[in-house]
Amino acid sequence: GDVPADATAYWSARASDVSVFHLDGKALWDAAWACVEAAAGPEETAEARAEMLRNLGMDPGEAIVRRLGPTWSLSMATIPGPLPIPSIDLAIQCDDPAGVMDAIGTLLAASGEAELRETGREGEPRIASVAVPGGFLPVTPTLAADGGWLVFGLAPVSVRPAIARRAKGG
Repeated sequence: GDVPADATAYWSARASDVSVFHLDGKALWDAAWACVEAAAGPEETAEARAEMLRNLGMDPGEAIVRRLGPTWSLSMATIPGPLPIPSIDLAIQCDDPAGVMDAIGTLLAASGEAELRETGREGEPRIASVAVPGGFLPVTPTLAADGGWLVFGLAPVSVRPAIARRAKGG
């Protein structure tokens, strides 16, 4: 299909370092549950979904996966510095990126091990990073809701410049 210009506007990497692909989150989630139902049966599958709703207050697939796509843009690069860090960044077309961020925050909070902390600055899109209170992560997974896109990176140092590049037109 056609590739929206925004799909590549986030990344300054050479074109060979950027992959754009189509993945329908709705179809993916439905197919996953169809496989579960085929293996476990309809009653067990319905109970598993009901338990998810009881425990989390939401169905992660409905709140997250079904909202993703159809266009995904992947960039793999290296963040320069004294210790170069590999960076894998995604920009995913999304019908409600802020809602997806809220759902991810709910899942992290339910784990009791991590949380999504807002790190955005005034005048920029909503940005939040995963934090592990009292723990350690070698990377800082970061999400941003930027228009109709959910931008994900392994560190805020890749997400903020990506948003700025898109705002300037790539």
